[in-house]
Amino acid sequence: MSKKIPVATMNRYPHYLRVLKNMRSKGVTRLMSADIAVAMELEATTVRRDFSYLGHLGRQGYGYNVDELIACFDKELGDGVGEKVVLIGMGNMGRALSKYNTFEYRVGKIVCAFDSDINKVNENAKLPVYHIDDIKEKFPHGVKIAILAIPGEKVQQVADILVNLGVNAFINFSDGEIVTKRGVIVQHIDLVSMIQDVIYKFKRKQQNKMDKK
Repeated sequence: MSKKIPVATMNRYPHYLRVLKNMRSKGVTRLMSADIAVAMELEATTVRRDFSYLGHLGRQGYGYNVDELIACFDKELGDGVGEKVVLIGMGNMGRALSKYNTFEYRVGKIVCAFDSDINKVNENAKLPVYHIDDIKEKFPHGVKIAILAIPGEKVQQVADILVNLGVNAFINFSDGEIVTKRGVIVQHIDLVSMIQDVIYKFKRKQQNKMDKK
């Protein structure tokens, strides 16, 4: 694209894609910006501005063709359907994340997992689980993305090993920080902060309702 897309806008694109695919699964073929705004909890003007970076997608009075929007977002984001992902950690969080492949809408596929508990190792399972000590031998060739669901005190050591194995993107569910070389992407999922943010937004919304009475 000739226009540089703002970071905040780019961060919303995957959520637009999820909403649009959900709408399509319900038989929706056309949407107005106001419809998308309601689903995304945004202003319609924000939706139109976000979409404007992708070209002339909608038509006045008609709105947006859902299939065309999805194709456009897939092209911009890279559909990623065949992207292989490795899961590190099969504790409570890891076991929940291991169900990811069963989601109706997903991007990428978890191809195997690693854990330090010998009792969780099952190399013949539908999702093979290997011992973490065998990671250099068993790590699948060409995988560039890893999900980390391990204790924070172990995350840096494991991340260093994975970077040496060719991983250049992490989704980190642990409470530990990762310091790595330039160019490696780290997406930290902080559930506490996310819950705190939701509570703040909820209280603010409730206060706004009271102020309007």
